[in-house]
Amino acid sequence: MLILMQNQPISTLFKLLLVGGLLLSPSFKVSALPEDIREETCLQFESQQGGSADCENGFNAGYEVGVTAGQNSRQNNSQPSEPDVEKEFGDRVTTSYKEGYLSGYRVGFQGGYQN
Repeated sequence: MLILMQNQPISTLFKLLLVGGLLLSPSFKVSALPEDIREETCLQFESQQGGSADCENGFNAGYEVGVTAGQNSRQNNSQPSEPDVEKEFGDRVTTSYKEGYLSGYRVGFQGGYQN
């Protein structure tokens, strides 16, 4: 996971970890996440194709999948595998969607795993 995130700004990584740590309830839905967290995560894609809206859509979808994966994960699984977005989506979605999906998945997995 560290390899995939080394190009992310440290502030974004810190915010993702902080948000993941704040998710305490399995009933938390994407709509319950503070909107500004998704926006901050996706701000870097504002000027790219698809923009931050694509990133936010990807974040929402990845979060839902991540929560389920976290809830179904074995308790001793300290290094879970992440989805291969290139294989899963290919060229059908924008880069901003893929990055948002991975970020949402990470946050969702952590929230689901803790509960």
